[in-house]
Amino acid sequence: MTSVRNFILQVSLCNLIYYLSLLIVVYLDFWLNRGQDAYLIYLPAGVVFLSLLIFGTAGAIGIMTALIFKYTNLNYSFDALEIAAFAICSVFLQLLIIKIVIRVLKLDDRLSKIKHFQILLLGLVWSIAHGTSHSYMLWRIHQTQEMNVTWNIVGDFLGVAFALFLIILLRSFKRFYI
Repeated sequence: MTSVRNFILQVSLCNLIYYLSLLIVVYLDFWLNRGQDAYLIYLPAGVVFLSLLIFGTAGAIGIMTALIFKYTNLNYSFDALEIAAFAICSVFLQLLIIKIVIRVLKLDDRLSKIKHFQILLLGLVWSIAHGTSHSYMLWRIHQTQEMNVTWNIVGDFLGVAFALFLIILLRSFKRFYI
């Protein structure tokens, strides 16, 4: 029973943090937006990356449900099946990329053994994959000739780096004051 409760808590936590990061990006849109929904620092990408890295399947389900809710409420011209297919493919593809890169780089499965540089390297590979797929989705939504793949990759990577920086900062704060 406790494992089910923990799983639901992890899914809900990932979902909530994703929405909070979206609110931050929307609030700071003037400074961060680089046109066609490409952001200099896209914090939700960092949340997605760390949710998948830390929580695995529970993080994937939390982010997937958040994406389904996000895309159904933004009045895009997709039907429910397209939205669900995009969310499922996007999230589980990203989780698969993380698992493959961890195996290829021979990183330890336990996060406590992975160094910050290795997480940033993993985040860079993940950002390239996520930025490219996200650009395709935005291109499909807006139907424009321009795809901001480079800005999406940069924004995703800086979002990953910023989220990792916040976690390191919180860990040092906890160690210093508690």
